[in-house]
Parts: sequence; C-alpha cells; structure tokens
Amino acid sequence: MGRPFSAKGAKTATFTPVIPQAGRYEVRLAYTSGANRATNVPVTVFHADGENQVVVNQRVAPPVDGHFISLGQYRFEKEGQGYVLVSNEG
Repeated sequence: MGRPFSAKGAKTATFTPVIPQAGRYEVRLAYTSGANRATNVPVTVFHADGENQVVVNQRVAPPVDGHFISLGQYRFEKEGQGYVLVSNEG
C-alpha cells in the first residue's frame, strides 16, 4: 500500500549551524545515492542575505568526497539565524 498523497511536503528536517564568526561559508548536504532515491529534493538555505532553494538529485552520487554536494556559498552573521531546511515537497 502506498503512502498517502497528503504526506508530500509535510516532512522537513532543519539543521541550524553554530556560526563562530561572520563570513561566507560553503553549505554542504550529505546523502546516500540510490536508484530509488528522489530526483528533486528541495533544500532551502536561510542566510544573512535571504534564502535560496537548491534542488538535489539523490540518484546521482555526491560529487564532494563521495558524501557531500555543495549547495553554494552564503553569508552568515556570527550567532545569526541561518539554517538549512530539507523537505519532501514534490
């Protein structure tokens, strides 16, 4: 029996880093690739200049050390409110 359609977009995971000093930081996401993984995982990075969404294809092996994908570099403030949100939307 399949999952109910209404569950799509209802699950999220939020990661809040400790920012030791203001600056630009590369944000990376770790995942395990596989043929049954999603091709359109939305990951939103909330940073000092706003927010950006990156779509990750988890069927493709992560390019950084075989474990991570770079989501880009963003500016964060020391002890600021930045965080990364991964969703099952779509």
